[in-house]
Amino acid sequence: MYEEGLVSVVVVNYRTDRYLDECLRSVRQQDYAKLELVLVNNASPDFASQVLGRHNPDVFISNPNNTGFARANNQAILKARGEYVLLLNADAKIPPGFVTAAVAEFARDTATGTVVPRIVRWDNPDIIESTGHLLRTDFTAAHRDHGLHTVEAAREAGYVLGGTAACVIYRREMLEAVRYKDEYFDESFFAYFEDVDLDVRAQLLGWRAWHQPALVAEHVGGGSGQRHNARLQLIAEKNRYLALAKWLTARDWLPSLPAMTAFEAYHFLRTLARPHLFLALFSYLYYLPGILRKRIHLQRRRTLNPAEFRAMLTPRFGAARVQRPRSAKPDEYPVAVSAIVINYNGLEHTRRCLDALSRQSFADFETIVVDNGSDSHEGEILRREYPRAQVLLAGRNTGFAGGVNLGYAAARGKYAVLLNNDAEPESEFLTELVGAMERTGADAGCGTLIEEGREPTNDSLSVLGRSLPDVFGDEALTFYPSGGAAILRRTSIEALGGQPFDPRYFIYHEDVSLGFRIRIAGGEVIKIPGARANHRGGATTRNLPRATVRYYQTRNRILNRMLYLEGATLARIWPLCFVESIARHLRALMSWDEFLAIVRVDGFFLGNLFRIARERRRMGLLRKAQPLARQTVKPVRDAAFLPLLSGRIDGRNGIADRLALAWLRLVRLPVRENPPGSL
Repeated sequence: MYEEGLVSVVVVNYRTDRYLDECLRSVRQQDYAKLELVLVNNASPDFASQVLGRHNPDVFISNPNNTGFARANNQAILKARGEYVLLLNADAKIPPGFVTAAVAEFARDTATGTVVPRIVRWDNPDIIESTGHLLRTDFTAAHRDHGLHTVEAAREAGYVLGGTAACVIYRREMLEAVRYKDEYFDESFFAYFEDVDLDVRAQLLGWRAWHQPALVAEHVGGGSGQRHNARLQLIAEKNRYLALAKWLTARDWLPSLPAMTAFEAYHFLRTLARPHLFLALFSYLYYLPGILRKRIHLQRRRTLNPAEFRAMLTPRFGAARVQRPRSAKPDEYPVAVSAIVINYNGLEHTRRCLDALSRQSFADFETIVVDNGSDSHEGEILRREYPRAQVLLAGRNTGFAGGVNLGYAAARGKYAVLLNNDAEPESEFLTELVGAMERTGADAGCGTLIEEGREPTNDSLSVLGRSLPDVFGDEALTFYPSGGAAILRRTSIEALGGQPFDPRYFIYHEDVSLGFRIRIAGGEVIKIPGARANHRGGATTRNLPRATVRYYQTRNRILNRMLYLEGATLARIWPLCFVESIARHLRALMSWDEFLAIVRVDGFFLGNLFRIARERRRMGLLRKAQPLARQTVKPVRDAAFLPLLSGRIDGRNGIADRLALAWLRLVRLPVRENPPGSL
């Protein structure tokens, strides 16, 4: 018999003693009136009995040996008296009011059996550990939003597959429904994957899991220090296959056979590098008879049909990871401009940039700084020195593309302004950008970066993807919004999918990619010469290895033309691409850094041909849809923007440039130097 309204908090301790005291303190600080604490010590060698006196658990279970996570939790749940059961890892903690808010979530739907909180890292609460489990079409499981910054993660409450047992709240009625004898978690699993198994069994029996991002718990992850233990690796290996034997019927897995086959082939090859994992087969066969009995028990009571089950699965590739910001109406933006600056080991440059932003004549803007995992805690320093700026700690180097996306996800402005941290904008910079966008209605705009000792240039792009200086002369033209000093209309970015840059670009040519997407979607990019910023070029990328820089420069330039140019255009420039490739590989023989970069480039394209083909098809659909076009003429052809591209190879006006222009004239490709009327 269970007590109505009572919440039983279950904590299992094994080698997490250094966190246990703070974990239990967070439980005892809850304001919920009906709370029961159940503590299980799973023979942890460093357990100190003094913790019992400090936190006075209502139920204490001391096991003489480590029985595993599954059995220890089963012991605790059988002893618990609560209508709700909150599982909390000993290396996790919850804030005051957590239990009260969690219980309230169950009132939404009587079919809700699980409430899933947002779990962040104990040592860096800006980074997500999990916003719930997801199950892929190849039947591998993963933590949703794992490793993302909090502003990128799911911000809306909603249904999920289930939640990690590090911190999750179950309705007792649901636990009793999935129970098999005295097991809620499958004890043949010992540890790992047992919470995913419970999630799926609950779903198959008609129970739902609800994620509420307002509920936040902090978790160390791996606090027991056992994740690299060879024995536990074997256990984790066999657990997934035991679960599949229990869950799936032929109608469940046959439609997913291609995805499963692809994963298993990859997994087999990967396991060859860790051959000890093949020993998991013996453990799997040992537990299989018991699993088959549990399968019969589950399948007889199952209510979720195969089509509903498959609808819950997530593709391994192609699914958007970043939570798309809500599209706002023009009058719903709290500020006019969100200025986004990325910092990576460039503290002094970023300080000068932020100081220059503070002197802007334009007042209606917010400043967002993304620290990309800098050394020496630069992000924390910027938080202290610039309290009016929103400083986001990415936790790792996500590149310029990932950093901008992170800042954009937190932005509240009608326009997003991208500014290099090694640029110092003049006082009228924002005024000029916003004024031009308001006058023209353009989708994106580009200011002018001024480098010391050089005249301001109006850079363009060649048909091979190289940036070339001063192609447009004094004309206020541009092909793409250079990320060093750009302004983006938020509604236009939302129409293109909700994030400015493709994160796989990391650094270099991500802004060119955006320019292509805007152009083929029927949009407009303008040049705004009056928006000027003094620039120290390459200040950030000097911190990166040369081979890495060359890899991204080369790969992304080639990727852009492969993704965005039409087949007819690619066919006409193919001889130029071929000659460039030969020259690139010959140069690589002269430098070790170049050689490493080219090997990586070749490997990337060989391994991603099918994905590139899929992306090209998606870009073809974007040409037809034209979400940014003012007057739709379907579809957008390359001829609409090719006159903005240069036909020169390197911009030196040498023999290579002259031969390239002659060839493009021969094949009648309209570029800047060979306008349509001259062909």
